[in-house]
Amino acid sequence: MVDQVSEMVEHMERMKMTPNEKTFSALIHGLSKQGKPNKALEMFDKMKRSGYNGDLPLYSSLIEGLLKERNLGMARNVYVEMKENGISPDVQLLKLMISGLLREKEFSSACQLLEEGEDLNMCNMVFYYNTVLDELIKHGDINRACKLLCMMLRSKGLSVPELDTNDEINCSTETVSDQLFRINQPVCPNADSYSIVGIGCKGTLLMYNNLIHELCNVDRLEESYELLKRMEESGFLATGFTYNSILYCICKRGDLPPALDLLRVMRQYHHLPWIKHSTLMVQQLCEKGKVSEAAGFLDEMTALGYIPDMVSYSAAIDGLCKSGEVDKALQLFHDISSKWSLPDVVAHNILISGFFKAGRWRKALEIYEEMLKKELVPSHVTYNLLIDGCEGRYEDALMLWNEMREKGCAPNQIIYTALIHGLCKCGRPDVAIVYFNEMKEEFELDHFVYLLLINSSIAKGNSVKAFQLLKEVLEKDNFPSNSPKALGLMKKAVSKLLEDDSTSLDVKLLFKGKTMPSRVANYLHCLE
Repeated sequence: MVDQVSEMVEHMERMKMTPNEKTFSALIHGLSKQGKPNKALEMFDKMKRSGYNGDLPLYSSLIEGLLKERNLGMARNVYVEMKENGISPDVQLLKLMISGLLREKEFSSACQLLEEGEDLNMCNMVFYYNTVLDELIKHGDINRACKLLCMMLRSKGLSVPELDTNDEINCSTETVSDQLFRINQPVCPNADSYSIVGIGCKGTLLMYNNLIHELCNVDRLEESYELLKRMEESGFLATGFTYNSILYCICKRGDLPPALDLLRVMRQYHHLPWIKHSTLMVQQLCEKGKVSEAAGFLDEMTALGYIPDMVSYSAAIDGLCKSGEVDKALQLFHDISSKWSLPDVVAHNILISGFFKAGRWRKALEIYEEMLKKELVPSHVTYNLLIDGCEGRYEDALMLWNEMREKGCAPNQIIYTALIHGLCKCGRPDVAIVYFNEMKEEFELDHFVYLLLINSSIAKGNSVKAFQLLKEVLEKDNFPSNSPKALGLMKKAVSKLLEDDSTSLDVKLLFKGKTMPSRVANYLHCLE
């Protein structure tokens, strides 16, 4: 039917006859409903050229059709044109536009439209206000959320002062807490949603929790406490999410006493702390050098009935090892084993690393043996620590290497490098070259491995092999010329090869660029 009317309009135009406003409007409405917003816009242009102006229903129909086709940009243009023509939107059109903006996650623009419609009936916009408020709070735009909230209050005739939105503290603490709770009425604690400030709008606990959560995210702990206090005084019960948001802020500061106080309150109201917070607290305390307090914090949590996970315990063990208190770390490790559960591979790796760094390699190997008895599968990290820790004992390193292969754990590039490094330091470049060639078949070798082997070969009197490796490494791109360690090894190798009659001339020719690509000159510049 719409197509027939459209053809009729085209026929009338050919006959130099002009359809009336009613005909144009009916056709535009029909095209929009049929999902043909572009044709509807073309017809609207013809209508305007004929001297007719659109009204609110017509603009609403056009915008609705465009939004159904996800053409938000054009819908926004039509909306702006409508306002420029002196036509104000009604609640229904605002809902259409705000829905389209929310669907495209343009929350700031949605908020702007809500602000434009301040004189309209807010109770008809409940869902939209709550959605925009939640999103503003989630994205940390607390000031704008406050402004929108106060606008809602004014729409119901409540006395709310104009906000100075540049005053961040005023907006978050005084305005939000006062206006949310001062004129609110106590509610049933088990209610899923509460009536916000008597204006008929539903606000879930999510809205309050989000505000506290965002304040805590930006380290505004004191304001969060104030908001929690007002919340409880007005009859609202804080949830586990509320307490955990505040606990996160406290743990991020590494402030032990208030964290324990809050945990006791949470215990009283049967709320469980998020385990990641205990890990964060332990890490913060360890970074501040308060390792004993970190271990004590875990004991306090246990005494309150909260059992930290292995990540938290591993963080405490790591802190003790880094501070040199490996025996205390081992004691905590055994306490966990006897009281709760078997420590995982990560905890074992931390201890192995700690004892190697403390020079107690036998104890490190004992922990590895215990790990195998518990039927835990060593990781690449485990073998890297073990092989790297066997400094000066290359037979042990090779034994571990073979054991690793037998257990089906294929060595990665890091483990290969650790083994080659250890063999070179032991003065065994002849053995290291075997693993070097094996590694070369599977991985792209970095310059560091080459330089280790070059210097080790020179030290054992094999300058010819060292020169061959030097030529090979210089053919590689991206030599780390800004690495002091790499440059130091390169300078040492070149100096020794220049002193050796069997390689001196070859090295000079190499760096003059006669036998190598011109980029070698860059290396010579680095060595000067």
